[in-house]
Amino acid sequence: MSCDMVLLAVMHLEPHGGVADQMTTLAAHLPQYGIQPIVVVRNPLAAQHGYVGYLHQRGIAVWAVSDRQRHFAVGLFRWLALCLLPVALVDSIFRRKSLTAARGSLWGLLRRMGYWGLDGLFLLRLFWAYYARRVRVVHFRKPDSWYLMPRAARLGYRVVYTEDTEPRPETEKYYLGLVCVKEHIHTFTAVSRASGDHLQRYIGANRQVVIIPNMVEPPSEPESISVLHQPFVVGFIGRLDPQKNVGMLLMAAKHFLDGEVRLSLFGDGPLRETLEAQALALGIVDKVHFAGAFAREQLPQVMAQIDLLVLPSLWEGFGVVLVEAMAYGKPCVATAVGGIPEVVVDGVTGFLVPPDEPLALAEAVTCIRRDFQTYTQFAKAAKVRFWTNYVPDCVAPQYGKLYGN
Repeated sequence: MSCDMVLLAVMHLEPHGGVADQMTTLAAHLPQYGIQPIVVVRNPLAAQHGYVGYLHQRGIAVWAVSDRQRHFAVGLFRWLALCLLPVALVDSIFRRKSLTAARGSLWGLLRRMGYWGLDGLFLLRLFWAYYARRVRVVHFRKPDSWYLMPRAARLGYRVVYTEDTEPRPETEKYYLGLVCVKEHIHTFTAVSRASGDHLQRYIGANRQVVIIPNMVEPPSEPESISVLHQPFVVGFIGRLDPQKNVGMLLMAAKHFLDGEVRLSLFGDGPLRETLEAQALALGIVDKVHFAGAFAREQLPQVMAQIDLLVLPSLWEGFGVVLVEAMAYGKPCVATAVGGIPEVVVDGVTGFLVPPDEPLALAEAVTCIRRDFQTYTQFAKAAKVRFWTNYVPDCVAPQYGKLYGN
């Protein structure tokens, strides 16, 4: 059965979400291969994000909750909360929890009602797309949408699911849900063999997982790799949270920072104050720049400010920022976890180090900085690897073939 239309389901269109980036880029390039995508978004604030404007400029339809629908859902939620507030108070007192913390109580149930309303609107869009627009394929990319997949399959959709991370204890419940509905999912894909292996543990060895990597738009004006900053700038780009393991990077920085090297951290997160205090305690606060969050369209300017990218994560399904750095000809030093070794070729485009050895990370950074020949070799190899594997013209056709089979 051929396919010329596909629904790309995005539950949360976050300003800096990897899923949003990938689904948006995929949607923009699918029409080149005879497939017209419709991006359907559950969360009500999607229309305020730059992704929507980007897609509209390219003629891609985006179905999101309108302001009118959002106000109706919020009003209904407030009315229900007002009616049942006395019961919620008694329930909260009985469990000895505050109302905001009682997620497992009746109050938590009331908070979920708003999402139930959004799920209902989402399913109505699936119904409309199937019967009015003759769409036959829907693509999900987050395990927290598992409960919507069997409903889409019962409507007649062929359901595609993509795994792009490694399951964590806090997301285990979603994968258990995925196990319950795996028979309704026609095709499983993963962005790396590591992610695919983790997914296979839940769905069984008898189900095939197709490996299709993430994609990154090539820069419009690639930076020259022959000019380095003085001082040399080691950069980190990402959220300042436990996963990214920035504390280990700061411990390594104590060994590689000197008058000729600086460290810039681009991004924000819950650990920023802790990391600032750690930099102060290590005596390197004057050589570490906490640049804060930035808009996605500012990525070229951010990449122009660094010479080398470091990603010290404890776990990663893929590591899109590594590919973004490769697109700009930046060597990478990263931890050998998850799907990262499938992106960074050790000794070719950068170095891989263990996630708990700051000295190894410091030595890798120092090796690249002090040897310009090694730096240029890694930078050139990174660009070649990017253009060979991760541009949309390489990745989007794989999804086009998958939808069209």
